[in-house]
Amino acid sequence: LAYRECHWAWISIAWGVFALVLAVIGFFRERRDLSFQAHVLVLAAFARTLFVNIDATQEWHHFTLRFITFSLMAALLYLCAYFSGPRDSDIARLFSALHTWAGSILIAVLAFKEVSSPWIAVVWALFAFLLLVIGARVKRIQLHFQAYLLSISALFQIVAVNLNATAPWSLFPSVSLRLITVSLVAALFYLCARWAAKAEFSFAPVAGAGYTWLASSLVVTLIYYEVAPHAIALGWALFALLLFEIGLNWKSLNWRAQAYTAFALSFLRLAYFNLDFGPRELLLTTLPIALVFYYAYLRLTRLTESPASAKDFALDRQFLAAPAMAWLGSATLVLFARSYFPGGSALVAWAALAVLFIGISWAAQRNVFLHQSVVLAFIVFFRGLSYELLAGGHPNFPGHFDRWVYVAIAAALIFLGQAFAFPLRERFAAQRSKPSSASDLSANLSDFLRRPEQIYFFLPMILVTILILNEVSEGRVTIGWGLEAVAAFLFALIVGERSFRLAGLGLLLVCVAKIVLLDVWRQEVSDRFITFIILGVALLLVSYLYTRYSEAIRRYL
Repeated sequence: LAYRECHWAWISIAWGVFALVLAVIGFFRERRDLSFQAHVLVLAAFARTLFVNIDATQEWHHFTLRFITFSLMAALLYLCAYFSGPRDSDIARLFSALHTWAGSILIAVLAFKEVSSPWIAVVWALFAFLLLVIGARVKRIQLHFQAYLLSISALFQIVAVNLNATAPWSLFPSVSLRLITVSLVAALFYLCARWAAKAEFSFAPVAGAGYTWLASSLVVTLIYYEVAPHAIALGWALFALLLFEIGLNWKSLNWRAQAYTAFALSFLRLAYFNLDFGPRELLLTTLPIALVFYYAYLRLTRLTESPASAKDFALDRQFLAAPAMAWLGSATLVLFARSYFPGGSALVAWAALAVLFIGISWAAQRNVFLHQSVVLAFIVFFRGLSYELLAGGHPNFPGHFDRWVYVAIAAALIFLGQAFAFPLRERFAAQRSKPSSASDLSANLSDFLRRPEQIYFFLPMILVTILILNEVSEGRVTIGWGLEAVAAFLFALIVGERSFRLAGLGLLLVCVAKIVLLDVWRQEVSDRFITFIILGVALLLVSYLYTRYSEAIRRYL
C-alpha cells in the first residue's frame, strides 16, 4: 500500500515508520516475529533511500527531498536500533549494530552530496565526534568503529580536497578555506581523542592517542601550507613547544612524543631549507628555534632531576630527551653561524660558540655543553686544518683579511677555553674521589673528557704549527716554531701541566733537528744567522727556566 499510494521519494520513509511501529510493539510485547519483520523492513527502507532517493534533488521548503528523506530515514534507523528485539538476544544486538551502521552511512552520504566540497571533511569529523560521545554514553562499541571510519574518510578528504582549497572564506575573505576547514577538523580530532579513549575495549587508549597524532599531523601540514617558507620551521617549533607544555602539565608521554617528533621535523626543515634564505630571515626565524630547544631542555631537565616528578618522566630520561634538546639547540646555532657569517667569519663564530659552550658547562654544571664544546672544537680544528692544507685550492675568504687571520683567531679562541677547562678538570677530579651512583653523568665521562684542558691546548697548538708552516716563508718557519715552543713551555710552567711542557720541548727539539738536517743547507746566510740566534736564545731561556724552576718541575712529574 505504501509503495502504491506514497510519492516515490516518501516510500522509504513510510516503510521506516511502519518498521519502527513493529519494532516498538515487538520490543515491549516480546514478539519475535514482529521484531524480525521490523528489521527486514527498515533495512529495505534504508536500501531504497540510499539507491533511489540519492537523486531526489527537488526542493521542499528550501530543503531538497534528499536531505529530508535521508535525515528522517537515519533517525528511524537509530530508533529501530534502540528498540531492537527480542530483548537481550544476540540477534537483536546484531540487527541493532546493522541499523546504526545503516544510519551512519546515510548521514555520511548525505553530507557528501549536500555540503560543499571543502566542508565535507568538517561535517564528517563533527559526526564522528558525536558518534564517539554517544557511543561512550550508551556503551555501543559499533558507534566507535563508525566514528573511526568516518574520521579516516575525513582525513582522506582533507588530503584530496582541502589542502588545495585556497579560495577565501566568504565570512572572512582574508582567511582561506584550507585554513579554517583543516583547523576545524584538527580541533574536532583533538576532541575525539578524549571520548575515543573512554571506550570499553582494550585498544581504546591507542585509538585516543591515534586521534591526537592525526590532529597534530594536520596542524603540522597546515603550517607547511599556510606559513611563509622561511617561517615553517619556526612554526613547527612553536607548535612542538605547545605540545610539549601540554605533555608536561598532563604528564602525558603521548603528547611529549608528538612534541619531540615536531621538534625533529623543525630542525630537519631548518637544516635543509632555512640556510639558503637571507640574513634577515635567518635572524628572525632561526635563532628563536634555538631558544625553543634550550627552553625545552631546561624544563625537562628540572622535571627529570626533581624527586617529585622524576618517576613521571622516567622514559624521557631513559631516552635522553633533555640532552637531545640541548644538542638540537646547539646544532641550530652552529648552522645559523655557518649561513649568517660569510667566509672565515663562520670559523671564528664556531670557535666562539665552542668557548661559550664550555663556559656554560662550567657555570651551569651541565656536562652536555662540554660535550658539545669538544665536538665543535674538533670541527673548528679540522675545518681550519683543511683551509691551511688546501690553501692552494681555495681562494681567500671574502673580506678584509687573509685566510690565516681567521684561522689564527679561531685557534686563539679555542685556546681561551683553558679558562674553563682547568676548573672543570678539578670538579671532575673531586667528583671522582667521591662514591657516586652508576647513573651519575660525571661518572660516565671518559678519561678523555675528564681532562678537557688537553683538548683546548693541543688543538690550537697543532693548528698554529700548521699555520706557521703554510703561511711563513721557508726561512722563518723554524723561528716561528721556536717561539711557539717557548710560549707553550712558559704556559706549562704557569699552569703546572706536564704534557704541555713536553709538547713545548718536543717542538723545540723538532726545531733543532730541522736546523741540522734542512735549514743549515737550504737557508740564505742572513736567514741562517737569524734562525741560529733566535733558536739559541730560546734554548738558553728554556734551560734557565728548567734550572730556576726545577723543584716545581719535579712536582709536575
